[in-house]
Amino acid sequence: MDYLPFWLGGIALAGVALWMWILEGRTLGVTGQVTRIVDAFADPDGEAEAVEFSKRDPNDVLAALAAATAAELGVDLDAPKHDDSAGSRLDMQRHVPLPSRILFLLFIVLGSLTGGLLDGSFEGVRTSLAEGHAAFIGTGWQSWLLLLGGGVAVGFGTRMSGGCTSGHGLSGCSRIVPRSIVATMTFLGTAVLFTLVTKALM
Repeated sequence: MDYLPFWLGGIALAGVALWMWILEGRTLGVTGQVTRIVDAFADPDGEAEAVEFSKRDPNDVLAALAAATAAELGVDLDAPKHDDSAGSRLDMQRHVPLPSRILFLLFIVLGSLTGGLLDGSFEGVRTSLAEGHAAFIGTGWQSWLLLLGGGVAVGFGTRMSGGCTSGHGLSGCSRIVPRSIVATMTFLGTAVLFTLVTKALM
C-alpha cells in the first residue's frame, strides 16, 4: 500500500489543529469529543446548562467567580476584566454544540473510509488487520473478549491521562504542555515496548 509522505501528513494534521485552535477556539481531541457526547446524552440538563453558560458575558462570569472566591476566603477582591486580545481561556474554551461534535467524529470515519475506497487500499487494510488479529489472538470468542478488555484498558487510560494521541500528542505537545509531553512519552513508550514483546513471543 502507498501512504502519503510523512511531511504531507504532518502538514495536513497541523492545518486541522490550527484551524480548530484559531477559528473554532478549541484544541483538537478525539476521545474528549466522545466523552462530551456521552455526557450530553446521559445528562441533557447539564448540556442545556453548558449552552446557556456559553452565552453569558465573560465579565459577568469573572465577577461571579471573584465574588464567590471573596466570600469563601473572607477577603475583598476586585473582579478582573475579560480581555479578548489576551486570549482568555474563557473565550478559547467556549461551548461546542452537540451536533458539531457528532459531525466531527462522523467525518473522521467517513473521510478515512472514502480515502481507502478511492485508492483501493481499504480491502488491503481489512485483510491485513484480519490476518494480524488471527495470528496474534486467534479467531474464537476468547479473542473478542481480549479485544473488549483492550478497549476498556485504552478507555481507562485515556480518561486517567485526560486525553489521547490527538489531544496530548498533537495539540498538547505542539503547545509544549508538560503533562501532554509526559503522557505522550508514556503511551508511545508503552506501545513500543508492547510491540517488541509481542514480536519476540510470536
